[in-house]
Amino acid sequence: MSGGRRAAVRESSTEAGARPAVARSGWAAGSGPRPGRYRPQGQGPAQSRGMPPLLDSGGTPEDPVPDLSALLEGPLGPLVLLLAAAVLLLLVVVALLARQVGGLRRRVDAITRGADGRDLAGVLEAHLDKVFAVSHRQDAVEDRAKVLERTQRRTVQGVALVRFNPYEDTGGNQSFVLAAVDPDGNGAILTSLHARNQTRLYGKAVTGGVIDGQGSAEEDEALRLALARAAGR
Repeated sequence: MSGGRRAAVRESSTEAGARPAVARSGWAAGSGPRPGRYRPQGQGPAQSRGMPPLLDSGGTPEDPVPDLSALLEGPLGPLVLLLAAAVLLLLVVVALLARQVGGLRRRVDAITRGADGRDLAGVLEAHLDKVFAVSHRQDAVEDRAKVLERTQRRTVQGVALVRFNPYEDTGGNQSFVLAAVDPDGNGAILTSLHARNQTRLYGKAVTGGVIDGQGSAEEDEALRLALARAAGR
């Protein structure tokens, strides 16, 4: 009887010791962990599937980081090397262009330097000042030219002299007609009649190319020549 009691006590103690383990683990008898509930400590879902750790996966700082040599050995390696070579080539080209630009700038400064040692900006400013001064002088000259044009219309520009002999007893064509007119045909005619014992002078006004009063043939001829000269013909 003592042996049977001891076996029953052992079985009951074994069952009693197994129950707390089931309660602690939360597993039913003969079943595994529930999906989505069990996760080993220190591992995220990515590590449980054999994938590299993510930033928010709860991985430790000792997780491996992709190496640069591994990246170059991959499919992006030739592209990275090509881009690096292109950048290096561009840097060399930029350095050469900067050197050429510096040389050209020094040459331009030497060529465009004025007699007083000023640079191109100073030379251009002096040139612009001269241009403005010439422009002002040109305006002044144009104004004076307009005044002169208005004035010269009233000046004598056509002069003609016709000599003749009005008397039969005198010779040498000592008598004459002098006509003086402006471009508008305004002026005067001076007639001189020479005789043996006297010389007479007559003056007549001319308005708009017409003699005031009756004119002789010599006076008409002198006026015609004077008007032609005043008109530039």
